[in-house]
Amino acid sequence: MSAVGASEDSSSQSAPAQPAAPDSSPGPRPHPALFWVGLLLMMVSFGLYPAYAFIAVLPISRPSKVAAAFSAWLISWGSFSVGTAMAGAEGIEYLHRLWRRSGAP
Repeated sequence: MSAVGASEDSSSQSAPAQPAAPDSSPGPRPHPALFWVGLLLMMVSFGLYPAYAFIAVLPISRPSKVAAAFSAWLISWGSFSVGTAMAGAEGIEYLHRLWRRSGAP
């Protein structure tokens, strides 16, 4: 057996390469100011829910109520989406911890 043949045999008997384990870190941490502004936007979005009841009793026409409710819905989900993007997964987890600590179901 030649030296080349022996090196081929030894490399073919080595263990197959294992795929690299995916990085389990959530990614880069957001800047502290972005984190807190994002968190504030998420909390404001939840604070807009009482506006729906207020809109329902306003002395305005039905189409105006629908438009106002739709606008409140857009503002609520828009601020939640932007806040989530700014605060990241860490911000969502922070809100979950606050929610659990407050005794909410």
